[in-house]
Formats: sequence, structure tokens, C-alpha cells
Amino acid sequence: MTSYVLGVDAGGTKTLAALADDAGRIVGVGVGGPGNWDGVGTERAGRSLNQAVGGALAAAGGALPSAVFAGIAGVVTEAGRQVARGLLAPTLGQACGVAEIDHDCRVALAGGLSGQPGIVLIAGTGTACFGRTADKREWRSSGWGSLFGDEGSSYWIVVQAIRAVLRADDGRSPRTGLRAALLSAMGVANADEILAEANRGRWDRTSIAALAPLVILTAQAGDSVARGLMAEAAKELAEAVEAVSRALEFDQARFDVVGVGGFLRSSEIWTALKNRLRETQPQASLIEPQLTPVAGAALLAIARLRDAAPEALPEDVVESLRNSGKQFGL
Repeated sequence: MTSYVLGVDAGGTKTLAALADDAGRIVGVGVGGPGNWDGVGTERAGRSLNQAVGGALAAAGGALPSAVFAGIAGVVTEAGRQVARGLLAPTLGQACGVAEIDHDCRVALAGGLSGQPGIVLIAGTGTACFGRTADKREWRSSGWGSLFGDEGSSYWIVVQAIRAVLRADDGRSPRTGLRAALLSAMGVANADEILAEANRGRWDRTSIAALAPLVILTAQAGDSVARGLMAEAAKELAEAVEAVSRALEFDQARFDVVGVGGFLRSSEIWTALKNRLRETQPQASLIEPQLTPVAGAALLAIARLRDAAPEALPEDVVESLRNSGKQFGL
């Protein structure tokens, strides 16, 4: 009888779930909206999680998985894990009892390096950096959320751009091409309307983060303020990597840093970060992911089912996850 596992990757923009057999063949994928309740609230996050999980489980005709690994942005405490189990209960039911839940960095690292030790840097709607050594030591840097952190993320850079526009409007900072770009995209006539609409709750974290491409385009056009923000974002991201490297003593030998997230994968940020790391962490190799985070979550679930370390799984399991994931666009 075939045993199934379920991997879940819930971030600030969307949620993915992948159902796979115990040999690593992905048989179903589900998609939902934002799964980080710190950004959208538990009700909306719950809908996203169950939509994604339900879509994946439908591929197995309702069979429940024997192991589950869910990586959910912002989940770093036991209280958070209990909230997640409650949100997943409508779809997973008794399978919640075999679910391991942790932050999304775990699944991003597992996927990005196919279960091997190293560092993952995530920069999408939010930001986080996480490392794991061969002897299972772990360290996390950044990822303190939109209120206190997320430096170097798409949300963060748009907030910095809006602040630059407001400062320019009241005479504290130089004029910038970001003004026209952001006002147009936000559908307002002037800086005062930005404040008024923000106070009315017109924009949430996700919709603000979605404006990051405008900052990139303005920087590409040569705007000095936008270019400065891009450089600052790369600096913040590099500092997160450096903090993890120091804590785990990765600075003693060569190591891989896998870059994940839509904002980080933009060529301008990728190049700026690579140049920065070349100066500050020459032993680090910034690489692209080998597997997607949701495939990484499935890999961790398979490791849990087999009671094995993720780096000890046979290569054919990793290859099966890779090849079957491509069929689903993962």
C-alpha cells in the first residue's frame, strides 16, 4: 500500500502544498493565498492553508498523509505551531497528529540544498535567513516581521521608497523619480493622500510589497534615491547571512547560500548581494535553489516518515521530487 506525505510552504504572498508518495513522486499540488497570519490574520491564512492542502489531497482521492511537514512564515514558537494545527484541522483532520510545523526557512533550506547543510536567505514579501550545520546546529537571523524588521524584503523597500517620497515632499530629502511612479501605482494625487488612504486601511502588507518592481525599475532608470535603496537592501541581506555564518562558524570553510524569494531573485538585488558577499564572505557561494521550498517540505516529510536525516535520503528520492515537481511547475 502506498504511503503519502504532504509538504506545505506558506509565505506572505501565497501557499503551496505538495502531496508525494514515499519514494518522492509528487502526485498533487494545491495553491492558496497568503499563509502568514501576522500579515493577513488567522481567518484569511486559514482559508489559504486549507485551499492549498485540500487541492493537493484531492489528487490522492482523499487519502490522508502518513507524515506532514509544514513551513509557515512567522511560526517560531510552540504557540504558533498550535495555531497552525488548529487552522489545518478542517482539511487534515487526524493527520494533524503527524504534522511537524516550523518556520518557512526550514523548508526553503531543505529544498534549496536538497536536504544538505548550509544557509538559506529568503527575500520575498518578508525576509529571513537560516542556517543548519552537519551536526544539526541551527541559527536564524532577520525575519522579525514587518513591524520590527524584514529589512531587505520587497515590503521593506517599498516602505523605504514611500518614506523617501514623503521626505522629499516636505523638503528633508532630494526629489526622486519614485514619487511619480508610486503615486500613479497607488492611485493617489499627492503625498497627503498616501497618508489618508493608509489610515483608511487601503493597503495591506501584500499589496505594498507588490509595488517593489517599481522601485527596481526606477533604480534601473538611474534614479539615485532608488539606487541607494537597492544598495541598502543588499547590505541588509548580506548582514543577515554574515550573522548566521558567524554563529555557525561557516566562515571557517566554503559554504553554500541558497537565495529564495521573488525580490531576491531580481537580477539587480541578486548581483548586488553577490558582489557584497564576495567582499565580506568570500568563502560563501550564492546559488539558485535545487528544489522549491514546497518540495523541500515534502523532502522533510519523507525524512520524517523514514526516520532519517534529510541529508541521508537516497539521491533517487531527491531526483524524483525534482522531476515530478517540474510536471507541476515547481
